Amino acid sequence: MTKLASQGISLDSISKDSIVIDKGSQLFDKFCFQCHELGKEKIGPDLTSVYNFYSFSWLYAFITNSDSLIAKGDTLALDIYNYYKEMPMPDHDLTKNEVKSILAYIKSKSPDPEPKNLGNQPKHVVKKTPSIEKKGIYFILGIIFIALLLGIVKKYWK
Repeated sequence: MTKLASQGISLDSISKDSIVIDKGSQLFDKFCFQCHELGKEKIGPDLTSVYNFYSFSWLYAFITNSDSLIAKGDTLALDIYNYYKEMPMPDHDLTKNEVKSILAYIKSKSPDPEPKNLGNQPKHVVKKTPSIEKKGIYFILGIIFIALLLGIVKKYWK
């Protein structure tokens, strides 16, 4: 069975060395940034503090060959795969040290060192809903769009 937050990677074992973090930043930009961000979801989950949610061995296996975990029926891999509408995580040919560098970079950018209680949802795949302010902006923009559309229709309808 896969280890979760209570058995995640020890924060002390993640490097704080600036050279390792810089290498992790480069690797994150090359392999991760297309689908992931820190602090918000993109195509894939927000990776902030991901090391708190999964063991290193599971993360390494998922990053390098998620299809294998899914095929074996790994519940965590299946939860993530299903939550993201069966969008496959591409396999990456990374060494364990390269994955550790990426985790060092993520840790350096993660504001919350402790895992949050995410309830029953798959760990680290909780979708964030738009804030009230964003919903209000969308509503106002919608009204402006309708008003402009009505003005155009009225002008050319004559």
